[in-house]
Amino acid sequence: MNSKIYLENSEDPISDKDIKKFERKFKVKLPQDYKEFLLKSNGGIPNSFMCINKKRKRKNPLKIKQETECSIGVFYSLEEVKLNKNISISIDEIPENLFQIAYTDGGYICISMSGKDFGCMYYATNGESHDNYENMYHLSDSFTEFLDGLQPHGLE
Repeated sequence: MNSKIYLENSEDPISDKDIKKFERKFKVKLPQDYKEFLLKSNGGIPNSFMCINKKRKRKNPLKIKQETECSIGVFYSLEEVKLNKNISISIDEIPENLFQIAYTDGGYICISMSGKDFGCMYYATNGESHDNYENMYHLSDSFTEFLDGLQPHGLE
């Protein structure tokens, strides 16, 4: 995991029990790297990092378009992930297997928790339909790869 990332204003720590409860409620399994991230930080505000997808080989199992950059505003706590999922289910905002885990300067970051793209990271733009991955961008094949691609603003 990217050790350059420091999160401020993290929520209270969570336990494996909290994660298991979440997984049962939504009938999903959290990717191990994302689970470790939540246990360590449980969300927070990054110290001005930016997601920059360098040109690298990615599986991109759904073969959807790939985004080049987006500024991360906040990583959601497990409770906020749950709240956002309940809202997105009620308005069919994103595909069922995706969960919003961070907010950006023009949308949000999602992670797949089931299906053939399990663990993949996506960027979804605000105010657009994302049914069947419309208007979504593939960021990485895993949460770890996503974190490793984060760099401070201004570094290319």
